[in-house]
Amino acid sequence: MFTIGHTLKHHRGKLTPALPNSSSFFIPDLYKRDYNNKERLLLHDSHDSTLEINELENARPAGRVLVWASDVQLKLLFCSERLYMDGAFGTSPPNFDQVFIIMSILHGTSVPVVYALLPDRKAVTYIDSFNVLFGSAKLIIKKLAPLLIMTDFEPGIEKAIRF
Repeated sequence: MFTIGHTLKHHRGKLTPALPNSSSFFIPDLYKRDYNNKERLLLHDSHDSTLEINELENARPAGRVLVWASDVQLKLLFCSERLYMDGAFGTSPPNFDQVFIIMSILHGTSVPVVYALLPDRKAVTYIDSFNVLFGSAKLIIKKLAPLLIMTDFEPGIEKAIRF
């Protein structure tokens, strides 16, 4: 017996592209912009020179780094005093080690402001991702300077924050 959920999942699956076999895949415009197709959403793609924002040329991770954040999310990030960072390892897509999320704490509520697909858990990868955010802040004359960063003490994140 089929359920409505199964039917919806089946039809949605027909519209969704197949999962790529490597990290060298093309990202359609549909996944680079918001649902209204008005705002940029894909902030950084280390495999696409038109979408690279990075201040340090020597700090490059081995794999592909993808960072998504809307302009509204970035403004919230740059005015936040408290941030929470966490990586989800079991839910990452093939060819990526983790989904990394940065959340702003706003009025006691966690609000996701940055989503990233990262190839590993090394400090250089986190530093690269943070430099994308520092570069984005610089472009709109803002700063990323939270007073408190909460994390699960992943060694690579700790090193990157101290960097």
